[in-house]
Amino acid sequence: MNGEGEELISRMEAAISDAYDRTRRVNALVNAVNRAARDVEITVAGFSKWGLRQEMENGIGMVIVNGNGELVRIDFDHEKVSISDPSQLGKRIVSAVNVAEERVRKVRLQRVKQSLRGR
Repeated sequence: MNGEGEELISRMEAAISDAYDRTRRVNALVNAVNRAARDVEITVAGFSKWGLRQEMENGIGMVIVNGNGELVRIDFDHEKVSISDPSQLGKRIVSAVNVAEERVRKVRLQRVKQSLRGR
């Protein structure tokens, strides 16, 4: 084989080797992304299993919101409710739910970040 043919074969072998190395790196990145996605899915699946309590204004009770931000329960202090302004009850419930949902949102974000960092 002449010099040009050998040089061409050498360049082709180098190109094939480079393509193989790049493919291995891409596959490693895809696997890492898949593992991260699985970790986040596991974390998100657990959100419904925990919740946060938020006290209502004037101590008339508390709301419990799960990790998905869904209202799970409302507990009232019946003594305090009986002496409070009934026209404010709905406002106090909604306000407590909103605060709880915001707190849950922050915790969810923190937990997702932790699941990504913990890998």
